[in-house]
Amino acid sequence: MTPNISELHSATVQLSQLKLKQEGSLPKLYEIRPAGPGKGLGAFAIQPIKRGTRILAEAPLLSIAQSEYLEGDIQRSFDKLSAEDKAKYFTLHSNHGQDPKNWPSTIHPRTHEAERQRIEEQHNSRVGDKATILSIFQTNCMEHERGAAVFMDASRFNHSCISNAFFSWNSNIGKETIHAIVDILAGEEITLCYCDALWDTHMRNWALKHYGFRCACRACGEMVPGSFAAQSHSRRYRMRELQERLDGHGKSLRKFDKVDTAAAVSDAVEMCALLVEEGLFTAELGKAYDDLAIVCEQAGDLRFGYAAACKELEVYETILGSDHPEVESASGLVRRLKKKKLDGEK
Repeated sequence: MTPNISELHSATVQLSQLKLKQEGSLPKLYEIRPAGPGKGLGAFAIQPIKRGTRILAEAPLLSIAQSEYLEGDIQRSFDKLSAEDKAKYFTLHSNHGQDPKNWPSTIHPRTHEAERQRIEEQHNSRVGDKATILSIFQTNCMEHERGAAVFMDASRFNHSCISNAFFSWNSNIGKETIHAIVDILAGEEITLCYCDALWDTHMRNWALKHYGFRCACRACGEMVPGSFAAQSHSRRYRMRELQERLDGHGKSLRKFDKVDTAAAVSDAVEMCALLVEEGLFTAELGKAYDDLAIVCEQAGDLRFGYAAACKELEVYETILGSDHPEVESASGLVRRLKKKKLDGEK
């Protein structure tokens, strides 16, 4: 019997969905278009995107194995690209043409020769008058194993110090992923945080200067009393203090030194609360819950520790995806504390 149009359509949809599943493809949730004056292109949601949704999973166009790379390392990787990929690479933004006066004019005399060469090459590409392989790489590169890489679509996502998405290299699937960390409305720009979220405004702008722009998000606004920017500055300053203390607690625990667990728990709880208040639903929040779970375990509060570990797992599943190595590690902590808690209740 000949199938009708409805049956053919249904079969086509099923085959299409199966192909997507098999190839690990994702539905297109965004479009690349102009993002406004001074921002170039950006990625915008074409439909509502729920928190935790994987927006992108992309293989690198060009990658470098080491973090301390030289121009020659990038050139050698570029030379291996096809003519089509080389052309694509040069469509990406370049941060060249910057004013040399905005950058240090000397290098410390004790700087190692290779590091001196790296600094000089990157400086020359920034202040040069044309786009180069290096200037494009510096403007667009992201983490990749122990080195860095350029991704065609991921490079189009702009920065915000309070982003609505999170990017990370997933070694299990060999791709850079971007996940929604809050619900995103249709038409809303999808943004990533390029720098350390706990840095103050000055430090963030210094880091972003290397990309050739100054951030204008609400956390970088005018520092007037009562403004979000002023409150954000205070929160991030306090979070840096807490992170230093939590790192100290962690070092002591690893060395089996005595730790003031009550103070450590208090610091970790405050850290989690401040991150949520600031809107930083990022890896920093996952780490804060991990710190809280560990110090609670040491304090013998397995119920609270287990709850914190579950929150850590929830954060990492949301911002990284269930197939990320960090999720595997967080799941192990949940299982360990659950077992200890149940054993203690017997």
